[in-house]
Amino acid sequence: MLYGLMGLPVAAAMVWYIAFINLGSYYKIMFVVWLCFIPFSVAHTFLNMPKLKVDLENPRFGWETRNDKIFGENEQNISSNIPEIQVETVSDNLGFEENENDVIRTRANTVLSFLTNAGDEPGLAPEITQNPLPPKSRFQQYITALTSLPILCTLVWYFTCKLRQMATTAQYEDWLHFVSDDEDTIKFYTEFFNIFLISGVFLEPIIGWLLDWITLNVFQKKYDYQATRAKSLTAAIFMTVASILACLCSVFQLFDSLGIFTILFLSCHVLLISFLYSSRYVALVVNTPPGCQGQIIATSTFIQLSIPILVTLSSRLLDTVFNGNYDDLSFVFLVITSFGLIFPIMVVVYRVRNKGEK
Repeated sequence: MLYGLMGLPVAAAMVWYIAFINLGSYYKIMFVVWLCFIPFSVAHTFLNMPKLKVDLENPRFGWETRNDKIFGENEQNISSNIPEIQVETVSDNLGFEENENDVIRTRANTVLSFLTNAGDEPGLAPEITQNPLPPKSRFQQYITALTSLPILCTLVWYFTCKLRQMATTAQYEDWLHFVSDDEDTIKFYTEFFNIFLISGVFLEPIIGWLLDWITLNVFQKKYDYQATRAKSLTAAIFMTVASILACLCSVFQLFDSLGIFTILFLSCHVLLISFLYSSRYVALVVNTPPGCQGQIIATSTFIQLSIPILVTLSSRLLDTVFNGNYDDLSFVFLVITSFGLIFPIMVVVYRVRNKGEK
C-alpha cells in the first residue's frame, strides 16, 4: 500500500499541469506558489528522510544518518554466522565412540541447511545476501540483477506502459482537436480529464491495498507461497493488468468520436497510472538483491526520464509521417503496448512454474 501512496504526488502533478496550462495569465501566481514549496521539500529531505532505511526498533532520521554506510561493514566468514547446533550423531545415540567423520558430515549438512534457508530469508544472513560467495564487484552484482528474468521483463514492461501513459498526458488536448472542432466540446472533455486525474488520488492507495491483500490472503495463505515470491507474482499480475489497460487506451482512442469511448479511454488511462506505480516499485524491490536495489530503481528512473524525449519524437512522427492522423499514431502505440504485454506474462509463468524453488 505504501508503494501505491507513492503515486499520489504523480497524480497531483498531473492535475497541477493541466490547471497550469489552462489558467492563462494566472500561471505566474501558480509558479510563485510552486517555488514557495521548494524550501519545505528540501528541509523534509534532510530532516525527515533516512539515508538508507527506517529501523523500527531504533528509528533514526535525516541528518543524523548522514554517515551511515550504504553497504554493510560486516565481512565475516559465513561459518561465524552459523548458529551453534548440538551435534548429535548416530554413534552418540547408540552409545558408541564418536566418529570424527560423522561430526564432519553433520557440520557440512548444517552449513548447507543454513545457506539454503538464508537464500529464502534474507534477514537470516545479511552478509550472504549482500556479499555473495564467490565475491563479486558491485557492478557485477548490478549486471546479474539487471539481466535476471523478472527485472529485465519489468523494465521493458515499464518502458512500454509509461510511454503510453505519458503520451496520453502530453497529447490528449491535441487529440481532442483532431476528433472535434467544437471548442465547447473540447473544453468539456478537457475538464472531464481533470476530474479523472483527481480521482487517481483516491485510486492509488486502493490499488496498493489490493496488492497487499491478494499477496497475503491468496498466494501466501491459500497457495502457500513464500512471502517474496508471493509479492513478485502479485506484482506481475498487476503489471499484466496495466499492460491490458495500456492496450485499451490505444483501442478506445481509435474511435473518431467523443462520447462513451472517450470516457472509457480516460478511465483506462487513470487506472493505468494506479496499477503502473504500485506494481513497478514492488516488482523491482522484491526481485532485486538488497545490495542492488538502489541501482535497479535508478535504472527504471532513467527509463522514465528518457520517455519524454520519445513522446516528443512521436509528435514529430505524427506531423511529418502521419500528417496529423492520430489513428495511425494510436495504432503504433497499440503495437508497442501489445509487445509489452508479453513480459509480465513471462514473469507470471516463471513464478508459477518455480513455486517450490527456494
